[in-house]
Amino acid sequence: MSVNVSSQQYRLGFNAEKLANILQQTNFNPCNLNLEINESILLDNDQAVMDWLQDLRATGAQLAIDDFGTSYSSLSYLRRFPINTIKNDRSFISDLSACEDSAVLVKAIVSMADSLNLKVIAEGVESQVQLSSLNDLGGHYVQGYFYAKPLPIEALQNWVKQLICSYCQKPKINSQSEEGYII
Repeated sequence: MSVNVSSQQYRLGFNAEKLANILQQTNFNPCNLNLEINESILLDNDQAVMDWLQDLRATGAQLAIDDFGTSYSSLSYLRRFPINTIKNDRSFISDLSACEDSAVLVKAIVSMADSLNLKVIAEGVESQVQLSSLNDLGGHYVQGYFYAKPLPIEALQNWVKQLICSYCQKPKINSQSEEGYII
């Protein structure tokens, strides 16, 4: 499960202790939680932010930089902060088939992340063409309307059940889509 953490939540005191309490109350496994940190939080680039991120990671949750590449992204974030995932902004993905520069940037980000043992999630995937292009560029994780639009909880539960059942009916269960993407 992914949860966005905004700079407002950071300023209002969301921290590892509160997260640990939530995880304990809900009996949720922190390994299944990905906190998407808004890039603006990282702009402070101070020890308090570093300590906050390290404390969040110590709960067992994963950390992602959300909308990477759109703000004042610094490559030093990738080695300095304790993150696991980069979320490639949808602006790169929407131009993927029409703009060679977007494809070059996406490929560079994927390659760099692979070298640093980071995951890259492509945001805003809406078409088979984008999905195929990402596959050609070496991407492995996608998010977007191609698979599903935002759903109310009941509809989400039904969608997940149908997805699981569709895999259960196949002779070989595979967690990847036909294109090789993990959804």
